[in-house]
Amino acid sequence: MSDSGSILGSEMIRASAGSGKTYRLVNRYIRLLLMGQAPERIIALTFTRKAAGEFFEGILKRLAEAVANEAQREKLSKDIGLYELTAADYRRALRELLERMPQLALGTIDGFFHRVLGMFSLEYGLSGEFEIMDEFTAQRARLRALDLLFATAEASEADRQALLKSFELMSAGQQDRRIYDVLEQYLRDCHAMYHSASGENCWGQPETIWPQGNPWPVQPGNPAALVQAFRDALEAETGFDDVDARARPAWQKSADHLQQWEPGKDLLGSATLLKKAFSGLSRLESGDWTFQFYRKDFQPSPVFQQSLGALLRHCLAAEFNRLLERTRGVFAMLREYDGRYDGLIRRQGLLTFADLPVLLAPEEGRPVLGGAGPDRLSLEYRLDGAFDHWLLDEFQDTSAAQWRVVENLVDEAVQDPDRSFFCVGDVKQSIYGWRGGDPRLFGRVEEHYRHGAGREFTVQSMDVSWRSAPAVLELVNAVFKQPDLLREFDPVAAERWADVWNEHQAAESHADLAGHTMHLTVDHADDRYAVLAGLLRELQPTQRGMRCAVLVQTNKEAGRVVEYLREHVADLPVAGESATRPATDNALGAAMISLFRAVAHPGDRYAREHVAMTPLREQFEGEPPQWDLAMRRLQEQLYHEGFEAAAREWSRSLAIDDFSSHRRRQFIELARQYDESGLRDVDEFIGFAESRDLNEGGASGVVQVMTVHKAKGLTFDVTLVSDLEGSRLDARRTEALHAQADDHGEVEWVMDLPRQDLCAADEVLGSAVAAGRSKECFENLCRLYVALTRARHGLYVISTRPKEKSPSPNFVHLLNESLGNADEEWTGGGAT
Repeated sequence: MSDSGSILGSEMIRASAGSGKTYRLVNRYIRLLLMGQAPERIIALTFTRKAAGEFFEGILKRLAEAVANEAQREKLSKDIGLYELTAADYRRALRELLERMPQLALGTIDGFFHRVLGMFSLEYGLSGEFEIMDEFTAQRARLRALDLLFATAEASEADRQALLKSFELMSAGQQDRRIYDVLEQYLRDCHAMYHSASGENCWGQPETIWPQGNPWPVQPGNPAALVQAFRDALEAETGFDDVDARARPAWQKSADHLQQWEPGKDLLGSATLLKKAFSGLSRLESGDWTFQFYRKDFQPSPVFQQSLGALLRHCLAAEFNRLLERTRGVFAMLREYDGRYDGLIRRQGLLTFADLPVLLAPEEGRPVLGGAGPDRLSLEYRLDGAFDHWLLDEFQDTSAAQWRVVENLVDEAVQDPDRSFFCVGDVKQSIYGWRGGDPRLFGRVEEHYRHGAGREFTVQSMDVSWRSAPAVLELVNAVFKQPDLLREFDPVAAERWADVWNEHQAAESHADLAGHTMHLTVDHADDRYAVLAGLLRELQPTQRGMRCAVLVQTNKEAGRVVEYLREHVADLPVAGESATRPATDNALGAAMISLFRAVAHPGDRYAREHVAMTPLREQFEGEPPQWDLAMRRLQEQLYHEGFEAAAREWSRSLAIDDFSSHRRRQFIELARQYDESGLRDVDEFIGFAESRDLNEGGASGVVQVMTVHKAKGLTFDVTLVSDLEGSRLDARRTEALHAQADDHGEVEWVMDLPRQDLCAADEVLGSAVAAGRSKECFENLCRLYVALTRARHGLYVISTRPKEKSPSPNFVHLLNESLGNADEEWTGGGAT
């Protein structure tokens, strides 16, 4: 076995889809083992248990093959660059790995954080043992903290007034909604953001957003007087009638709208000229604004421009300040809530996975659970002594908070000549930005280590595919290698894509691999289902032993596809791989929920009437109002036997076909899971069942229907991509609040942004919106890339034809422009 005198340097691998990322990780780990490194001092982290299992399985398999087979041994020795190894060397490495399995650090990044927090729980302010809550338990915990928040406020008049003021600000414009609905939404959307930017100066503070001075102070003057001044200027504007008489009534309509407007309402309304005026506000105020109306050019007078500019600035300042104040209200509410949540939930050892990196490496070093917090330097020193080599998988999905936890530990490894850091990922597959993944971290880490920090640090791109046939790669290249076309969607996103894109090639061994691709277009979106069914009938993937998947964008669409295929291709086994809700997405679940609700609430007439319309009626005599005695018997049965037994017996009459039998088994599983809590609260069980997702699992020998996110990391013989309709690729995601991050991924400021038409009037806010649109466009390109790179032999893309006039810059437009004339279907390769 080799000594450790030639430990590998640190390395970053940019691995395109199918290029052998896991293969490289396995080789790296085996090389370290064969160089004499203790397996327990090598830490390898990824994002899913499945990926971690495949990684460990790959290590064992390759070592075992090297022990048993000379050809495999020579190949592995060549791959890892250690040519003098014998079967005995590999046998010793395999034995050592197996003997030390309990000490190995091969798993998920969340699992590692859980392990670290378990080692130092007291130092981090926990009471000792802790557990990770599932989503239902976490939701209950949030509601308990809310109850405590309001109970505390009721005890003190000052607290009550402060709480009501915070709620009034954060729910401005939404007073008609129930308070718990509003708070629950903001807790889901903003609580993690609060911990990534817990300083009050970040939230709705003009001096933070505009360091050079707030351009939108509250304006003096009477709004009605400003509107009248604009009306007077419009009346005096005689030149409009000479160009087009329709301009004057259009501006009068705008004045009417602004006179009725108040902060919180739609500032633009249906007055199209206002949008032009807001976007050109700076030129309007300087007196050099022109506009087009019915394709005619207008040059307003200075008085008109001055009066309109003053009115619009007043309105914008009022709206911006309302949103700033609302953002501060959200922060105040979150701060109060988080204090209760810490004491009631976190300090008692009830955590979510999202809590782990926040607790281990809080933003700006502020301990989440209060107090002085742990001596992080001391803890990192103790952890640093545990691991010599760091291997990180799917690095593009790492969040800034997760990286903060390990950054200093990795830094020490990079600078030590006997230690190393290895990360692998693909920025083109960055599809988890919505849950915190930061693909720009890839570039920041590369820049940091390649320019002065640490020892040798190499970066390598892998673009040779060991997965796909040349025909599949031909289509992928055709879509993504056209920078001029991508610039039409978003110039910034196109530049980012160009920085990470290299043309894909098939491995030499795959040069003759059979493949076939098609881009099929239809006139109407609903026609896609029939084309999809026809393709599957023709391909017959299950009869031919091929792994086949239909990829869609949402769980809802996955359900539609499964239902359509089960109805129209009856002999084709189909399984939905996306999450389903057995209690709400089918008739059996809805009937069972109504029955449980009727048992818990005998006066619920709606629930009884619903039960009466289902086969469950067979269990009762007489009409629904006469079921009181039967309901009491069901209550007693539920109390004595539990939810699983009750669900199993009560649902028998509902299992009328294969689908309902399947849903019945899933509903019973939900009941079994709830029984583990030991509770007999029917209302809580209903909430649990209605919020619970179940996966149907990876059945073999079936056509699998799943979301693109679910398919990431998987390979199929045949892939059909049928759900590419939708809005613009750069459509900004609807968010409760906008968090503006700096070049290092740290939040600079938070604000409830107005609609983008209004943001265009301000340079800072306009830039924030533009950056958000570019980010969304890039992530959508990544999503399409993931969808198109799952196939080994066959790739079939189905979309509508683009609109002839003003085609939307969406997936449909990109595919039709990149793959040629929509009337001539793209085909590549031969038959699969």
